[in-house]
Amino acid sequence: MAATITGIIPALVTPFDKYGNLVKDSAEKLLEKYVEERADGLYMLGYTGEGRLMSVAERKEWTEIVLGINNGRIPVIVHVGYSNEEEALDLTRHATEAGAFAVSSVPLSNSATLQENVLYFKNLAEASDLPFYIYWNQEIIDNETGKRATAVKLVETMSQVRNFAGIKYTDSNFYYLERIRKYMPELNLLTGVDTMVQAGALLGADGAIGALQSVTCGHMRVMWDEYKAGNLEKAQKLQIQANNVYEMLDRPDVGVIPGIKVIMEHEGIPGLPKLPTPPLTDPVIIKQLLEVYESNIVNKVTANS
Repeated sequence: MAATITGIIPALVTPFDKYGNLVKDSAEKLLEKYVEERADGLYMLGYTGEGRLMSVAERKEWTEIVLGINNGRIPVIVHVGYSNEEEALDLTRHATEAGAFAVSSVPLSNSATLQENVLYFKNLAEASDLPFYIYWNQEIIDNETGKRATAVKLVETMSQVRNFAGIKYTDSNFYYLERIRKYMPELNLLTGVDTMVQAGALLGADGAIGALQSVTCGHMRVMWDEYKAGNLEKAQKLQIQANNVYEMLDRPDVGVIPGIKVIMEHEGIPGLPKLPTPPLTDPVIIKQLLEVYESNIVNKVTANS
């Protein structure tokens, strides 16, 4: 199935209040931010969107809010995995009715084999006519060899899934990504390694989905434009600046999601992590994070400057 998104795709955060309830008023600000910063797509309710911590009802509500406000302006991929197959099927059907561009899911579990995962993916895809994307965040084991499935085996087996359109490839083994591109050239490959966007593109990625893009979208959209124009030195500099922010977010005393929520609050978009994840409250660390952010992310909305 042809369904291609290219460029910079932020992983959409889900804002909560201190009681763990959705901060619905932040949705419009988030969507306007990404329209203004020329996001090429959005990926919601994955790891960054904290879908794993939300009930089915909460995930449906947030999906309806986001897709309603978006009104088709940006392609939105809705992640439906993390729980059991019955709930994933329910969320797939709901996302389809709500107007998603595509649906996506992580594999069943760390122990599930390629054959078990393909059956699961096939069932999800058959519940909808939307394009289906794997959220690749682990090695998928071929039960016939006991080893990681080869790229050719993966795409041959996944060809049973009629709506299979792409992969959110959160893996730094770009040789494997390049082999997937070789054996299924029409597949929409979107790297999930935020800090290595250009490296992924060099070996076949069409774009990049990630948490880092959620707070650096305009900056990284300019980076992508420079890369596509062949201005590799400038693109590399912009990636390094974005990576300076990620280095702060990845610190154990910050945390990617709590740190992103602090930056969002700084930009006037309220929201805390979902309980039980604690928010970042240390004023010294918050000051350090925002200083790194302000000094590296050029004007925040550089795409229109």
